[in-house]
Amino acid sequence: MEIRTMFHCRQYALMMLSCVLLGACDKKPQSETTTQSAPTEAHDHAEFPKPTAPALLTGYEVFAKVCSHCHIESEYAPVINNPKEWRQRLDKRGRETLLKHAIEGYGDMMPKGGRRGKDLTDEQVAQGLDYILSLLPEEE
Repeated sequence: MEIRTMFHCRQYALMMLSCVLLGACDKKPQSETTTQSAPTEAHDHAEFPKPTAPALLTGYEVFAKVCSHCHIESEYAPVINNPKEWRQRLDKRGRETLLKHAIEGYGDMMPKGGRRGKDLTDEQVAQGLDYILSLLPEEE
């Protein structure tokens, strides 16, 4: 009787695993999302402001789709609402080094923000950085 119960438990577990795996097949893989083309419309996000300058809209969308996943709240990455931290990095390393780190990866940051940004062009990464830097207050 005990072997029969174990067989039914194993059969039930396999059936549940099959349901989970089949359910996952229904989801569109992250790699099929389009980050390559420039966005046509920027949406408002409460955590970070939509730029008024049209030249910053693509960078805003890059930030919203890729960068924001780590740079809104993080113990490791500089967050967007902490301009002092960004100013220190900019003054210490310069824009070109920050851009190089964003493109190639640095520390815990994956190149181009990891799988969400793997299809971004270097130009789009630069636009995302420029959007972030546009939020810094003017130096006095």
